[in-house]
Amino acid sequence: MVAVVTVDLFGWLSSVDGLATTLSAIGRAVLGEDAEYGSIDQETVARLEAEWTSEIPHRIVETTSKQLWWALNNDDIESLRNALEPILAAQIPGPSDVEPLRRDLVAWAIHIHRYTARH
Repeated sequence: MVAVVTVDLFGWLSSVDGLATTLSAIGRAVLGEDAEYGSIDQETVARLEAEWTSEIPHRIVETTSKQLWWALNNDDIESLRNALEPILAAQIPGPSDVEPLRRDLVAWAIHIHRYTARH
């Protein structure tokens, strides 16, 4: 079985770029290849932007969205997900975070699409 893992990001321009670079490096370490970059559909961008602006009280003008993706074998999904999750989890505000929240937080969504071949 073949799978595609996508990670959609939205936030402050430099934060999104930095997180994308980090995630791509993790993918390279786990899978031996860099992430590919794609574009996010407008509905997802709007949802991530709404999530991000609800957490970050002072909207920053320089925002962007970015999508990373990897095509991989089904056996590699858990390894990649386990490597990505701690980095992505650090982007979630916790109860100990004080106001105002860090503006470098990035809203994200991860999707796993599995494909099977039928003859």
